[in-house]
Amino acid sequence: MKYKTLFITLSFTIAQSAFAFNAEEKPEACTSVKAIQAESVNHVVRESSRGGLIALGSDNHYGTKEVWKFGIMLYGDYDNEQAFLEVSKKAVKALKPYVYGPEKANDGHWFCMYSADGAIGQAITPPDEPTLTQVISRFYRVQNIKV
Repeated sequence: MKYKTLFITLSFTIAQSAFAFNAEEKPEACTSVKAIQAESVNHVVRESSRGGLIALGSDNHYGTKEVWKFGIMLYGDYDNEQAFLEVSKKAVKALKPYVYGPEKANDGHWFCMYSADGAIGQAITPPDEPTLTQVISRFYRVQNIKV
């Protein structure tokens, strides 16, 4: 019985270590713009601390082995979430190839940055719903590096 408990505990510990190690690995590549455009964005979240809007897509591999969350933020003030979603979908269609990444953020996520006129896009892995503060922080980090 003692050995069985030890074996289960050890197996669980090894599994956790393997998962943690994989989460730390740098993705081989950023998601392709074509893959993002094929999926687009499908819902809007209002960031609670600042009240800004972010349009998000579903968790997806986007042609890579990692699962990503793609989000896009538009310049300007939007109160209507449905209007924001429609404008965001148009911005996704106008995305340019990725401009930066994959880079590791302070919160442990890997991210890739994309641009379109009047918009900033990000793909993050492991997938999470980013806050506006995280999106802006990553954007300024890229700006400071002067890509």
